Amino acid sequence: MSFIESFSEWRSPWILITLLALCLVAVFLASAATKNFDPKDRTNDNFARAAITIISGALIFTGAFTIITSWTVANEMRNTAQTEAIVAQGILRTVEVLAPTDTTVATAMANYAESVIQNETGLGGALEPSLKSEDAFVTLVLNTVSLVENFQMNELQSQALMGSINNLKLARDDRIGELSNQMFMPLVVTLILMAIINLVGIGIFPGGSSRGLKRTYSSVVAIAIACILTLVVVLQSVTYIRPEITAPFANLLSDASGR
Repeated sequence: MSFIESFSEWRSPWILITLLALCLVAVFLASAATKNFDPKDRTNDNFARAAITIISGALIFTGAFTIITSWTVANEMRNTAQTEAIVAQGILRTVEVLAPTDTTVATAMANYAESVIQNETGLGGALEPSLKSEDAFVTLVLNTVSLVENFQMNELQSQALMGSINNLKLARDDRIGELSNQMFMPLVVTLILMAIINLVGIGIFPGGSSRGLKRTYSSVVAIAIACILTLVVVLQSVTYIRPEITAPFANLLSDASGR
């Protein structure tokens, strides 16, 4: 498990406190580097005001976009898991009607659901595709093909069952595609860079003769940035995403095991 994945597993208050401490360190280090600047020198005020306005606006936009993207990605993971489980349960019902004495497909489906829960829903700390789950899926497909051949189903029945298996493969591919989505990390890196630039920018420019007021303003900005980063981390954490991905497959496992 990477440090980022491990960090996202912390409780939200600890994540916020850690990020806030890092933000405060960044702004006060930048401020300390300019402590000998003459506070009465206002020649760069226009430049400072324009620069901070631009980078603050960019940070707000980037933060809002990243938060929305985080929520959307998490929601898509849940939706694709739910869709796959619904298709799989439809296969179980079809087999129950066409071959009521068969248990091989239900057993293979239970093994597949259990493998997904154990290997692809974040129980090990990461949301990622698994070769074990892929192997379990292949076994499920082979058992279904064998069922079609052994029960000598008519063409319409075999097409319906194999069509359902194909739909299950497409649903699995969609879910795996969400687990393999790499779009989010560049957004997080961009957000972190914008946060650092914003904090350092506020720390560098004197912004008036009152250092106390500057420290207060810097602290407020640091708190706001820490809250934005915390929300992004929480929305992307395995702890937040896992339950609603696991639940559909837990229901599928229970359904398949009872047949």
